[in-house]
Formats: sequence, C-alpha cells, structure tokens
Amino acid sequence: MSLVQRAQALTTQLDPANPSCCFLCLQAFADDLWDCKDELDQLRTECHAFWDALVLLVGFPRSDESLATLRYNLLGITAECDVLTEAMNHLRYIFRSHPEREDSVPVEEPVHVFMDAVLRILHVGLVAGSKSAVLRADTRNKTFANRRGAPHWPPTPQCLFPLGRPFSVGNMMSWCSYMPTYWSPFMILSDYIIIARDHVLPFILSDVLRDETVRLTIQKLADDEPKDRVLNILAAAMLLKMLADGPHSEQCDMDAFVSGHEQELLDAAKSALDVVGLDHVLSWSLVAFAIDLHRRLNLPDSALGDDLVIFRNPEVGVVPMIRAAIRVERKSRICARYGCSARDIAGSFPQCSRCKVLRYCTRECQLRDWKEGAPVPHKKVCPFILEVTNVEDVVRPLSEGREDVRFASDNIDNRGYWYLCQYACKPDLLTPDLRERMESFAKTWEAVVNSPPRIEISAIFGVFIRF
Repeated sequence: MSLVQRAQALTTQLDPANPSCCFLCLQAFADDLWDCKDELDQLRTECHAFWDALVLLVGFPRSDESLATLRYNLLGITAECDVLTEAMNHLRYIFRSHPEREDSVPVEEPVHVFMDAVLRILHVGLVAGSKSAVLRADTRNKTFANRRGAPHWPPTPQCLFPLGRPFSVGNMMSWCSYMPTYWSPFMILSDYIIIARDHVLPFILSDVLRDETVRLTIQKLADDEPKDRVLNILAAAMLLKMLADGPHSEQCDMDAFVSGHEQELLDAAKSALDVVGLDHVLSWSLVAFAIDLHRRLNLPDSALGDDLVIFRNPEVGVVPMIRAAIRVERKSRICARYGCSARDIAGSFPQCSRCKVLRYCTRECQLRDWKEGAPVPHKKVCPFILEVTNVEDVVRPLSEGREDVRFASDNIDNRGYWYLCQYACKPDLLTPDLRERMESFAKTWEAVVNSPPRIEISAIFGVFIRF
C-alpha cells in the first residue's frame, strides 16, 4: 500500500476527540514517511484532509479526564490491532489480563507515543522536500502562495490554526510540557516560527507563555534525564536559532525572550555544549547564544569558559584561533576526513598516531586524508599540529600590549603557519566570522611563503597582531 493510500486510511481514524488509530501503526507510518520523502509532494497535494487532521489533533484541548480516556482507548485499540509486532505481544497480554489494574500497564506511554508520531509526521510534512512550507518561508508572503497546479499543504495560515491562534499555540505548548522527554513538540514549535512567525511569536512572547517557553528551553538544554538528550538539545537549539536568525527575525524578539533569564539560559547553553560539542551545525547557534548572553550579563571571561571564550572576540589573533580549532578537533567525534560524516558513537575511532588529534572511521579515510585531504593534506600539517600541542607558552611577546603571531617554538616555519591556517579553515572548527578571518590569514601566509626572499615581508605581520 502506498503512503498516500495509508494516509487516506488513517485520516478516517484521526478524529481529534476520539482517535481510533493504533499508536504503533501511526508510529510506523512516521518512520516510513521519513524514509520515503520522495512521496511527500504527492501527499501534500492529494491528502489535505490528512494534514488538517494532524494539526487538529495537536491543537485540540484536552483535560486530565480526556487524557485518561485517550490512554485507555489507545491501549485497547493497539492491543486488538492485527498488525502488532511480536515485540508488543506483552502489551496485548497485560491489557487483556488485567484491564482493571491501571498500574499494570504503562498508561502514559500510549499518549506519548501516539502524539510523538503525530508531531513527527507533521514535522516531516512541513520541512522535507522541495515544496515544503519551510523552504517557501524564506520569501515573505510566499509561504502559502501556490499559484501553479494543485496547492501544496498548507495553502493558508488558517490550516495551521484550526481553532484560532491563541488556542492552537497554547495547546501546542501544553504538549511540550506534557511530553518533556520528547523532542518532537519543541521542533514543531520551531517549524511554526519559521512558517508563520507573525502568527505565532506574539503568543510565545506574551506574558502568559513566555516564561513557560523559557523554562522548557532550559529543561531541554540542561536536563540529564530525557531519552534522546542530544535530539532534545538540538530541538531547543533550533528554536533559539529561529528566534535569532530565522526568516524575518528581529533583534527585539530575542531581547524579549531572554529578558530576566539570562544567567539560567547561559548555564543551560554551556551544559548543552558539554554534551553535543561542536560537531553539529546547530552547536554554533548555541555558541553564539551563549556569547550573546555573556555579553548581556557583562561577565568576566572566566564565566564563559576556555572552550567558548575564544569565540567571543572576532578580532582575536591567529595563534589562539589555531589552538581553538585544534581543541575542537580533538573533542570531535566525527571522522576527520573532510566529506566523511561517520560519527564515533562508541568512542572507538583511532587517532592519528603522530599528532593524536584527528580521528578516522577507517584506515581508508585516514590514508585519503593523509595524501589528499582538504583543505590541506594531513601529512603536511600533522607535524605542525604536534608541535603546537607540545608548546606550553601561547605566544612570544613582541612589545608591551601586543602578541606575536608565532607560537613559542622555533620549529614552525612560515610554511608551517600557512598549513596550520589552511587546516583551521575546515568547516565546523571555527565560527563563520572567525573562519573568514582565518581564510584571510591563510592567503597572507601563502603570499609570505611564495614571495622571493629579497622582498621585505615584516609589514605583513601587522595583520596578525592583536592590540
């Protein structure tokens, strides 16, 4: 059965007041949809009723009594489902054997699993594919414009707020509170901010919801308990990124969000970065967020930490930037060969036996990076990385108030600095503004290396001096 046919069948089972869908079947559909995104355009043009039903489920108000009824109904429907896997036979047995004992079944889990599936399906429908609403949101007033052919869902803002904006946004926030260990409710909130910022943000930043949104953000960033903690952190990082840099964002949005909670948010962001490191593109959003909070609080550098303070000053010199890039690489758990995205989940990737900084998923990746790695082959930069990591002194003083561009080592020549600058330009080792500066340093060192010996080059070093 195609996804379109499955979606049409599910639509009749997604009554918001009393859904009659097996929550495991819906979860399976969510997983299959992510793996078959090529059918999304057809789903968005032919199955508007399916997407509308999902949105209505998210925005539908529920009391404690109605949630208890929903739990019971979902358990019954799932226990009787003919397509249950062997892994869920214990649930059928428990429910049929002791239906009267509420503590004998995981009464909260069915609602969580059901709504997580609903939210994940909705998330894929909003962000994936070439015709997604998120991609269309980059151009103001184009998110809901469908002038050619069949309209892609959502065709109007009203489709996202079937019960009106205040109720829909408020009930969406209630799922974030009710499902604190799941990332999907928070990600949907970010999706809505991208697609319908002017419709959503006034309610999120209102006196009623703002403190709760901040509390949930801190919880996502700092809580040690949730399953999928990294995904929860990245969901919170996405929300912060959309507030700061999303389509049509304004500085006043972030000002209103963090006001009065700067220190709590800074501590949470630092805690999150300790977990995710700088291996993910959203990590840099957390770095920028932490630096902004540090600036607002006017705290000393020590309050930011050694791993983040290097990114605070965009005018920092070349030596600290090279050290920062090496520090990030050392902590990274992604294969060091540029272009390979293999992640070292088990911590088993071997290091380069010489510099002991770069890690590789396979011997093949290591050999390719050694001979033809980008932006510089590792065989050229490896001895200089080793030299840098063995040097204790950060800089050699030139004069009062200045720092030399060179490390306190006589074993790194001009070519070595050129290779080190090229290496530090690798993606995800420095923030974009620092990488841009480093690229300019690399060009300058290239000119130094390739200049004839008779040319006086002492003036070039002024570029690297930080006053």
